[in-house]
Amino acid sequence: MLVKALVHVLAERRHKSVLAKEKEIGYRINIPIPKNWVEGVMMCDMTNTFNKHGLNVTATNYFTIGGVQDGRSTRYDPSSPYYQAWLGGYMVKFFDDAKWSIVDHGELARADQLSWLKTYQVNTPIADIDTSSVEHLETTKVGDYEADIYKGIIHSCSDVGKRGHSFMFTPLMHGLAYIFNKNLPMSCKLTKKSVIPNWNEDSPIDSFHNVTLTGYVSIVKISPFHRAVLYANGAAYTDRNGKFHDTFPNIKDELLAALKGTQIVKI
Repeated sequence: MLVKALVHVLAERRHKSVLAKEKEIGYRINIPIPKNWVEGVMMCDMTNTFNKHGLNVTATNYFTIGGVQDGRSTRYDPSSPYYQAWLGGYMVKFFDDAKWSIVDHGELARADQLSWLKTYQVNTPIADIDTSSVEHLETTKVGDYEADIYKGIIHSCSDVGKRGHSFMFTPLMHGLAYIFNKNLPMSCKLTKKSVIPNWNEDSPIDSFHNVTLTGYVSIVKISPFHRAVLYANGAAYTDRNGKFHDTFPNIKDELLAALKGTQIVKI
């Protein structure tokens, strides 16, 4: 109980620091959450994560995951169309008028994915952008701003598998759920179980198996120094019985609609 209370204190401080970072950047992202997803976004400061990967930006992240069934997010359920799916966006502040390519913007997602997998105790995390798969789909509007939408692939691995015995993992999941709940209605509050995968030797998937993440990236041009980089994906993988699964065709329309319906709010 004492550990849980301490985690909540630290998580509250982290949440307040994210709000301060949001004000520093000057904008936030409001994502319309489709049915079957957790009904709100997790907010986090991505600045240190991106800086460690050589990306000289200040950034916040707003994301959600598959909705909760039987107490656990469907993100971790290989039978769900929301297995390993992401829906979110980075609000990025540059220190100069950055001339980034789509692949450069993709490095934000790559750094984020690697960090997430490490948190879930994946010993050899993978997040490789398939540059040959990247295609420009359209130029459109997100709110009042011009946006270019791309489709592409990242080769990665699942966050569902046999974890080690790190003392910090459970407190981290307590903190993750606590901060997530800051933006959730009372009717769908999360617990640590909601964000902890359930894997064992009888699972239909290998531990931390390879996945192909197919999805969309929308680059929203707000100012020479501000961009929103919205992202959404499904996952393809092969289970232990040799059966191939691909969730992207089933959810691609709702993902694209969510990205197009996102609002950029000036603070």
